[in-house]
Order: sequence, then structure tokens, then C-alpha cells
Amino acid sequence: MLVMKTDKPSFEDVPKLLLDLIEKVSSLEAQIQNSDAVVSSHPEIMTIEQAADYLGVSKQTLYNKVHKRKVPHIKKDGLLRFGKKQLKDYMESGMVDVDGANLIHGKPSDDYFFSRKKTP
Repeated sequence: MLVMKTDKPSFEDVPKLLLDLIEKVSSLEAQIQNSDAVVSSHPEIMTIEQAADYLGVSKQTLYNKVHKRKVPHIKKDGLLRFGKKQLKDYMESGMVDVDGANLIHGKPSDDYFFSRKKTP
């Protein structure tokens, strides 16, 4: 990177400044493409591994949150799955499922996405 002694570049500095700018733009483009690939790599219905990656937590942390009913999830036929839209809503709203109420923005949720533990 070019370090200049004055606030204004000289005419001789322009080629080096342009090369630096091109390198920075290329680097930013690569970062954007990588972040797009990460976002699109998460399907609409995710496994525990995919959901943990999406949320940026460990699998164990996510299992703990599921056990405590703190994160929306699907449990059907012994399989644990997570809806991408529900996880996004959960992150954005700070929603916590308390007392088995399964509320999102004050409305009952879709039972398919938010299973409740049945008590005998």
C-alpha cells in the first residue's frame, strides 16, 4: 500500500493508487461472492449441522437450545430439522418460545415447525 506524505496525491502516485484500488475492489468482490455462497448453501430445511453453522453456534449449543425449547425446530419421526425462515425470524426478533406457547410476533406458530413436547 502506498503511504503518502501529503494529503493530496501527486500525478506520479496515480498509477500506484489505481492498482491499489483495483486490488481492493477485487478482494471485496471475492468476499461478496464467498458470502453469497455461504448464504445459498443453507437449504430451506436444515439438519442440526447446517442450522448450527447458520446460527454460528456449536451443535451442542443448538441441542441445548432445542432441549430448553429456546429455538424453533421440527421433530418428526425422530429427525431434528430447522426451518431457515423460522431461524431467521428467531434471530431477528429475539423470539423465545416460553411455556410451550410457540408464539411468533404474538401469533400461534405453525405446529409443523414448532413441535411441543406432549406430557402424559
